[in-house]
Amino acid sequence: MIEFVSRKERKVANARALKIVRELQKRLEPKYRIDPRLVGSARYNAVVCDDNGVYDMDYQLILTCNCKCFDADIVRKDFFVAFNAIKNANEKVENSTSVITVRVSDNSGKFTADNERFSFDFAIVMEDNAVSYITRRSQDNKYVWNRLPNRNSCTYQKFLSLDYRAQNSIIDKVVERKIIEKTKPKDQRIASCAIFIEEVNNYVGKR
Repeated sequence: MIEFVSRKERKVANARALKIVRELQKRLEPKYRIDPRLVGSARYNAVVCDDNGVYDMDYQLILTCNCKCFDADIVRKDFFVAFNAIKNANEKVENSTSVITVRVSDNSGKFTADNERFSFDFAIVMEDNAVSYITRRSQDNKYVWNRLPNRNSCTYQKFLSLDYRAQNSIIDKVVERKIIEKTKPKDQRIASCAIFIEEVNNYVGKR
């Protein structure tokens, strides 16, 4: 059933994500030093699962200025190797265009898609002054730095400036729209970040 997933229901997923990040930091240091940042729907508590009860959470792994390598292709490959080294037996690591995904199934043995519970999308990010860049696979199958739009950050600042009741009102609308979008084919869905931006701007514009 497509429905909202509360913070309490995401407790196990949150704990696993934090452990993955800690193990990743240990394995990659001293070559890389990273600061994790929860982003997307989980950040503003608007996570929705699909018909099978599966949901995802998004993280940015921000490279600090103390890193010894900033070559996007090398960075992405190093991180992918590290993720595979620390995964559990019931987890699968996938290397997509712009993120590294860790899928987790509900059993202690081998990963099975039929028993998948949740997944994490980890984006590797480099910040330069006020501009952020993400590793992204290019047409020649190498990873390069791709500039991220900053409008999402601006929108989130608007969201944070609102009182608790206003934030909840926005989130309720975001969740309602996400549930509707989940019923559509993947290639026809409006992205969650676009829904959030639209609803925040709609609310602010009516004030």
